[in-house]
Amino acid sequence: MERLQAEPPIPHIPEYKGRVLFFEDIPIHVDKSSWTFEGENGQEKETPVYSVWNYKHHDEIADRIARGEVALLYMWGTYGVGKVINSPEWQKEKESEVLSMQLKKGRPKDMPFVPFMYPEDMIDFWDIDRLHPRYRHLQWANKREKLYEAGPVHIIVPAKESNPHLDPSLIRYADYSTAFYYMPHPALERIIKKVRRQVRHGVFTGGSANFHREQPAFTTEELRIKMEQKPEWIEKVDLVLACEISEAFKIYEGQTQIRLPQVESDGISQIVRIGARSPQRWSELTGYPIKAAPEGVKEAPSVTPCTPESIAVIDRRVTESREAMNKFDKEAKNFLKAA
Repeated sequence: MERLQAEPPIPHIPEYKGRVLFFEDIPIHVDKSSWTFEGENGQEKETPVYSVWNYKHHDEIADRIARGEVALLYMWGTYGVGKVINSPEWQKEKESEVLSMQLKKGRPKDMPFVPFMYPEDMIDFWDIDRLHPRYRHLQWANKREKLYEAGPVHIIVPAKESNPHLDPSLIRYADYSTAFYYMPHPALERIIKKVRRQVRHGVFTGGSANFHREQPAFTTEELRIKMEQKPEWIEKVDLVLACEISEAFKIYEGQTQIRLPQVESDGISQIVRIGARSPQRWSELTGYPIKAAPEGVKEAPSVTPCTPESIAVIDRRVTESREAMNKFDKEAKNFLKAA
C-alpha cells in the first residue's frame, strides 16, 4: 500500500524521492535511488542505493557484485562492507587490499576478514577431518544449513590448509581457522544464489562497515553520515543495499560468533562473541551444546549495553524480524506488483 507521508518513514533512506510501499507499517523504498557526494577534485560522485526487498533489482545487484564492485549492505543489525575476492591464483593484484587499506582502515593484519558464503559452498573450505567426531556430519550441506537456520551467526571452523582457493586475508593463522558468516535472510539469499551462478573462483568477503575500533553504522541514516566523513568510502563504495525490515526491528547489534570443537576436545562448541542472536538460543535451536571460549567472550558492537535483559530483548527481535521477512517473501509477488 502506498501512502502520502508528511514526515519521512522509519527506517528512512536519506535523499530518497521515490515511491514508498508499506508492508505492515514498514516502509519499503521500491525505487532505486542514489546518494551524491563530493569526490576527488571536487567532482560529484553518485552511489546507487537499493532496497533488497524490491526483487526486481536483484539481477542488477548480483551483476554488480559479481563484477567485483564494493557493497555496503545491512547485515541484520549493522551495516557491513564487502566485495568478491577471487582465489589467489586468479588475482592480478592483491584484491583484499581495498578492504584492509581503505574500507577497513586500521584493521590488524592478524584479524582476518569474513567470508559471507552459501552453506552448500563451505565444504570446499572446511577441514572436516579436524572437527570433533560429533561434528563430522557437517560434511553434508543440509547439516551446515542448520547451523545458520537459527539466525545470523559466524561459525568458526578449521580451514583446509592445502586449499589454494581461499585468500590469505581470510585465515586466522594461529589455528588455521576461518569464521564463515551466513544468515537466513530471504532477500539476500536470492541475491547470493544469483551471484553464485556467475562467480566460480571467488568469495564475497568483508566485515562490519567501520574503520578499526569505530562503531559501525546501525541505521541507514547513520551510514549516510559516515560515508560523508570517509573519502575512502566515497571513492571505493559502488552500491548500498538497505534492508528496511530488519532495520525496523531495531536490533542494532553485531553478530554472535561460535567456534566448533576440534578433535581431541570435549566436543562442546565455544562462544567467542555474543551478539544479536543469543548463543543460548542458537544452542537450543541447533542442539549443539555451548560454553564460553577459554580466552573469554567478547561483545559485538551494539547501541545497547550487554545485560541479560538486553540479550533477551534483542534475541526476540531477531526472531520477530525473521518471521516478518519470511512473511514478506511469501507475499512478495503480490506486494511488488505495484512496483
